[in-house]
Amino acid sequence: MAEVIKSATNLIQFYEDKLAEKNIKPLALADTHLNTLSSYTGKTNAHLLSLLNTENTIKNGKDAVINADLDIKSQELVVEQRENMLFDAKEKLSDYFIRAPFDSAIAKINIKKLDSITTGTIIATLITKQKFADISLNEVDVAKIKIGERATLTFDAVENLSISGKVAEIDSIGTENQGVVTYKVKIGFGAQDDRVKTGMSVSAAIVTNEKQNVIVVPASAVKSQGDTHYVEIFDKVLERKTVEIGLSDDVVTEIISGLNEGERVVVRTIAQFDSAATQQAPSLFGAPGNRSGGGTRIPR
Repeated sequence: MAEVIKSATNLIQFYEDKLAEKNIKPLALADTHLNTLSSYTGKTNAHLLSLLNTENTIKNGKDAVINADLDIKSQELVVEQRENMLFDAKEKLSDYFIRAPFDSAIAKINIKKLDSITTGTIIATLITKQKFADISLNEVDVAKIKIGERATLTFDAVENLSISGKVAEIDSIGTENQGVVTYKVKIGFGAQDDRVKTGMSVSAAIVTNEKQNVIVVPASAVKSQGDTHYVEIFDKVLERKTVEIGLSDDVVTEIISGLNEGERVVVRTIAQFDSAATQQAPSLFGAPGNRSGGGTRIPR
């Protein structure tokens, strides 16, 4: 619009200038149009100035948003740094406190303020109602157990006593002795018995897996030949059956397939020698002696 008004003003002014060169008076309407166009020029310039101010306002607003976004990111970074510093401070704070691994009461303190201590220093004696059994497992067995698994504890000093418990702690670092690595395991008592004293010998049977309603046979009844397992059953005659085994321990073995419930299996065999089947053998003292020979297997 500004360009159109300017062109129209130039055209009328050109008209008046040419007539003035020839001493001809232009029409009065030309001056009227010039005045009108001049007022339009003022309005147009005012609108242009308003648009320019609006553009500058929008640009300034965009710049402010960008700066605010940068400020927010900067403040978020500061907050993250402060959180990390707080976390580090909490971690370091825990280094200045010694905490018992279980609920207990302090019965005796062996150090005093400003004493220096090192690893292995006994600083206090704790008394707790909760009892723990400390056992050692080799690297093969410790890989099979998890915290929370059930265990049964028996004691050499107390006959016919078994106490249930649960695995409470498993050492992450083992102890090597003459090339053998062992790991300490703590088992928490599920019940208390006053007959159990500190320092008694204890044995633990830890349940790492269990199944219900399965066929089991004594572990000694299962034999192997290569990758194949089999049992011998006795029903009038001795028969070998190939079986698939599952869970097993030192006492029993699970039979997954190959054996029916109620079938009698051979646990072990013994040799019965026939004293009638003998042959003469020279004696160190010059007299003939007896040497037994032959034999038969009897299933038990």
